[in-house]
Amino acid sequence: MFLYDWYAMASPYGDVNHDGTITSTDAAIVLGMAVCGKYSTDADVSGDGRGTSLDALMILQAMTGSINQDRLN
Repeated sequence: MFLYDWYAMASPYGDVNHDGTITSTDAAIVLGMAVCGKYSTDADVSGDGRGTSLDALMILQAMTGSINQDRLN
């Protein structure tokens, strides 16, 4: 049962605040990180090794269904 509980708590790519859902809050966090020059692998959904406005855009697109979440990272 322990492994199942761990698996259920895994966050999808783009869920920067780890609440289990990709939302505009995650995009706002990524933008704030980009402005401050901070990096997190959770924020780098484009896979280019940087946290930028592109990552925030991709999170918003995944949130609205414009792109498939499978395209994140």
